[in-house]
Amino acid sequence: MLRDTAGGDVAVTFLFFSPDLPTSTLEAVLGEPHRNGRVVGCSSSGELGPGGFHEGGISAMSLAHPRLRLSARLIPSLSETDLATFDALPDELSGELGRTLSELGDGRHTFVTFFDGLSEREDMITAYLGRRLHRLPLVGASAGDLMRMEETRLVLDDTVLSDAALVVLLETPEPIVVIHHHHFHPTGQEVQVTRVDRSGRHILELDHQPARERFAELIGHPVERLTDARALDHPFATQLRGRWSLCSVIQVTKDGLRVGRTVAPEQTLMIMRPGDLVTETRAAMHEVSEALGREPEALLLFNCAGRWLTARAGDGLEALHEAFGPAPLAGLNSYGEQVDTLHVNHTLTGIAF
Repeated sequence: MLRDTAGGDVAVTFLFFSPDLPTSTLEAVLGEPHRNGRVVGCSSSGELGPGGFHEGGISAMSLAHPRLRLSARLIPSLSETDLATFDALPDELSGELGRTLSELGDGRHTFVTFFDGLSEREDMITAYLGRRLHRLPLVGASAGDLMRMEETRLVLDDTVLSDAALVVLLETPEPIVVIHHHHFHPTGQEVQVTRVDRSGRHILELDHQPARERFAELIGHPVERLTDARALDHPFATQLRGRWSLCSVIQVTKDGLRVGRTVAPEQTLMIMRPGDLVTETRAAMHEVSEALGREPEALLLFNCAGRWLTARAGDGLEALHEAFGPAPLAGLNSYGEQVDTLHVNHTLTGIAF
């Protein structure tokens, strides 16, 4: 695949790969001289390519243009990294492109993030980093491992790391459109978080009641039959600047509810209900084309693993893939997505070129 890019003006290859692909193989192949341009990406919970959704393989997209440039930084030991590490990062990445951060903003500069999907640090870092960008677009994904929850990995050039974050600054020859879509709608039922564990991702009480029992009551489902799949259909959400951002219930535990982003005591959450995944995705991609003023030339897609599980359970993976439209595409099923200052769940994010 990388040899196919030899001799071209390739600036970057986005690479998404099965968790079964050994690190030693990745490092060996990416360290060979036939690699052309930078390589950035991560392990996946299933890959997305021109042929549809698949597992156990590789999905990649190489972008070539004389005026396409990027700078990138891989941050190791994420679990021990202080937030101050990210303070100067936007200025440093801008400087590597010969610009100051204040000079960016003509629609041709986008920050792209990848996180270890098991780190549980995406919320804090995305919020911190996003506020440094002065409303410049940020979009990204959390690496996956096919729902095993054992290890995820990030790639920059020939370096492969777990417990890491990757921040990329793209400079494109024309303005791009950042994708931010989900298919859920508010039910009008709100609930207050009254107790969580230290991580902020395990809700123990809602409205001063056991979280599992209260959640089952709110969605109208018998608590003894509350499964992970049923809970996934009713994420929580918070509203920012008139837009709902989702927090998925990823596991029903004996003590409560494990969620995909950090929540805080006394925080009020909206219970959401699902719309039509395929129909609403198709409508969202039409809006992307309208925002571009043309059909996309390529799509880089970060599709939440929750969306993938929903489509797979309903035998709808082919229909969901078709809803993305005819443009060449590459991407992954992710353990969470980033957009602007938010880490979100159950969402489709990405870039339309």
